[in-house]
Amino acid sequence: MNVEVEYSDLEGVDGAEEILAAVTPASGSILAAYNQLGDDGVGALIAGLGDAAKLARLDLTDNEVGDRGLLAALAYAAGHSALRHLSLAFNAIHLDEATTAPALAALNASHLESLTLFSNHLEPAAVNDLFDGLAAPRLATLALSRCNVGDSAAGSIAEFLASPRSAALSSLDLSNNWLSALAVKDIVDAVEAHHYGVVHLALASHGLRGARGCILFKPDFDPKADVAGVGVHIEMGHQLHERLPAVLARNRELRRRVMAAAARAVAPARILLHAEAGDEASKAGAFPLTRLPPELQLVIARHASGDAGALSEAQWARVVRYAGDRRTLGAMPACPATGGGADADARIGLALGGWCDALGVARWEGELRPS
Repeated sequence: MNVEVEYSDLEGVDGAEEILAAVTPASGSILAAYNQLGDDGVGALIAGLGDAAKLARLDLTDNEVGDRGLLAALAYAAGHSALRHLSLAFNAIHLDEATTAPALAALNASHLESLTLFSNHLEPAAVNDLFDGLAAPRLATLALSRCNVGDSAAGSIAEFLASPRSAALSSLDLSNNWLSALAVKDIVDAVEAHHYGVVHLALASHGLRGARGCILFKPDFDPKADVAGVGVHIEMGHQLHERLPAVLARNRELRRRVMAAAARAVAPARILLHAEAGDEASKAGAFPLTRLPPELQLVIARHASGDAGALSEAQWARVVRYAGDRRTLGAMPACPATGGGADADARIGLALGGWCDALGVARWEGELRPS
């Protein structure tokens, strides 16, 4: 049951009380975008929620929320693991020096899977501190479009992407900020070399673009007088329209391989893990598979996936635990046909996305390097 009160002219504490009157223990989402709750209203809303055990999504987009409201929302997320999605886009958040550390601590202690902050004018130092200290264990989506992210943060962003702290991340939106061609290159370098799990990365900065996304020159731009400027534009185009799509395509293919291998390994693993003595005795000449050492049986099950190298050791262990649990019988969706490419990625994602995410087999974990 969702509480949907977008565009309802709700203001301040009174508006928060109206929302709280509609909240029940079964409420899974509060969608309160495009109101005027402000910091006081958000504080009252958070205080009144108490232990709303099933609340998984809180959308406070465009509510005149500042740093105090952000802290209140993140503190709630840190104390309530059911909350997985938080949106505070189009607000008045700056993350000043006094706010950044407690906000970061709360975010890292939360179970948030997505945080949307686009169109907030963040302080440059706060952006650096954010990426220097970010270690949210489940954060898969971080949206910071139009957040005043500049070149000073590029090193921190690249270091974050190259570190285990970003292991859960699959989508990062840094579009429409102030990143130069060199900053974009550093970020793409980090993903290409270290992060196989990112499948969406938006980096296009402010500027004029053509219908096909190519950066155009300003009307008064003189290429003869600014040769260096031409080079910068060419380099930015190369990073955004050649390198970045290739890196993301690689990561999507690796993701597809992991998901497909996990799904196809479950059935043979179940057969072997649940086989009983004498199952093969009725078939003359049958190979006594279940008499092999258990470790060898599981090696065979892993290779029956058709892509044994796609799964890390940790992922394979999770697949084996799942297959060995009789309570999971019949709980898994059917795996689509084999084959690569975007169509296969879409089919497998739609059929198995939730199952793979829950089991932890939706990303290339990097223990086995792609060839």
